[in-house]
Amino acid sequence: MNIRALTRNDAAALLQVWNRAAIYDPMTASLLKEKIWGDLNCYEDLAWVIEVNKQLLAFVVGVFRPVIPTALGYIKLLAVEPDRQGQHLGSQLLKQVEDRLGQQGVKEIRIAESAPNYLVPGVDQRNTRALSFFKQHGYEPFAEAHNLSVDLQAEDFGTQQAEQNLRNRGIEVHRATLPDRPALATFLETHWPSWRDEVECAHTGNPIRLHLAWMDKAVIGFAAYEGNNRGTGWFGPMGTDPAYRGRGIGAVLLRRCLRDLRHSGLAQAVIPWAAHIGFYQQHAGARRSRTFQRFRKRIYP
Repeated sequence: MNIRALTRNDAAALLQVWNRAAIYDPMTASLLKEKIWGDLNCYEDLAWVIEVNKQLLAFVVGVFRPVIPTALGYIKLLAVEPDRQGQHLGSQLLKQVEDRLGQQGVKEIRIAESAPNYLVPGVDQRNTRALSFFKQHGYEPFAEAHNLSVDLQAEDFGTQQAEQNLRNRGIEVHRATLPDRPALATFLETHWPSWRDEVECAHTGNPIRLHLAWMDKAVIGFAAYEGNNRGTGWFGPMGTDPAYRGRGIGAVLLRRCLRDLRHSGLAQAVIPWAAHIGFYQQHAGARRSRTFQRFRKRIYP
């Protein structure tokens, strides 16, 4: 058995192992590339594989996000060939990354939820084997996260009348353009600095996957889509200046994004890590589709 650093040459084998092991979260080759090599915080000493006779059997990808006040580390991806599970391969890889994260000063490790570039916000509640595995290795369940699903074929998500109502109040909504970046950056820095990277991915895409609400030449709301997990119908993040909530801005921004996703040919949209479930049910017909257990492990010097 050989434990070595993961490389780009492993991509095809990684994808096969992942899709055989992670039955609730299959990935395409492009999505796997986005999750590993598209993440600026993925480092060589945090990504490892186990192989036997040159056959890749398991892998792990860790991420270190240096944030204030707590430096957070993540076990972003971990997969073991199904017929090799229970042979401590996952345990060895987990310890390898935990030790490296500890050496970098990480005080807490979380599972999967490595925003802004993440696949899922935790461990799927149906994956009882994974739930048990992380508990056995000292990870504490501390919260749940919910993904919602939207049937994009159910309606056209029109906003014409709602947008006219906003214009009557001095609020304009349009798709973002590249010259909007400074104003949007100021808005995010004020209200949601942790979302800057994910929004930037949507803003620099082609086409730009971001809609903005304006009043008096200032951004007062935004909604993005496919800044993360491109090709899956991923919606968010979105936010409205608290001073302007209750005017229908968020609903218009949401429906504009869903209309774009519908026109792209997708049948379903995903609203991940949803906090205001009632809002999405009311304005998009969203339904709760998945529940995830969030885990953390405190590391002490």
